[in-house]
Order: sequence, then structure tokens, then C-alpha cells
Amino acid sequence: MGEDASGALLAQRIHQAGHQLVERQLVPDDRYRIRAVVSGWIANPGVAVVISSGGTGLTGRDGTAEAVAPFWTKPSPALASCSGWCRLHPCGASSLQSRCLVPWMR
Repeated sequence: MGEDASGALLAQRIHQAGHQLVERQLVPDDRYRIRAVVSGWIANPGVAVVISSGGTGLTGRDGTAEAVAPFWTKPSPALASCSGWCRLHPCGASSLQSRCLVPWMR
């Protein structure tokens, strides 16, 4: 596994916004390992929101969307589309290469 620059930035912004980061973990591109980690967070009453980064692209190794799909209680494709559209305008075409995931929330 490589460097987790996006995870470090997310952690920094979570703290700057005054929120508590309960746990952060870098998980290999393996759908069952991702599912196990996320499942543990969902079961933890101290975790209100699960945020992930990475593994949402279109390559064969990107499987985060498939790993967490069984946990979605209310998928919102329109919200994901809107988020992708908002990301496209300031960021450029790279937003089209990601399958935006709506975060799981209690």
C-alpha cells in the first residue's frame, strides 16, 4: 500500500472542523477486508459517520463501492450525481473517473 495523502487531508479537516476522529485505517484493495473494517465501525455506537476515500475508480483493483454496497440502507444516486457534478466544475474531468459514494450515516 502506498501513501494515504487523501486520508491525511480528511483527518486534518475533520479535526479543524471540531469533530472527533474515532478511528482511521488504511485498508488494502480487498473487498472483504474493506467490508470487515467498515462493518466494525458501523457496529461501534461511538461512530456516527463513516467516510472513505480511494478505491472508487474504474480500474480492476478499485472495489470500495462493491465492498460497502451491502451496508447501504438508502442509496441516493441523485445525491452522488449532484456531488460528482459539483466536483467536476472546480476540479475538471478527473471527477468522471470516480464512482462517488454517498457516506453511510446513522
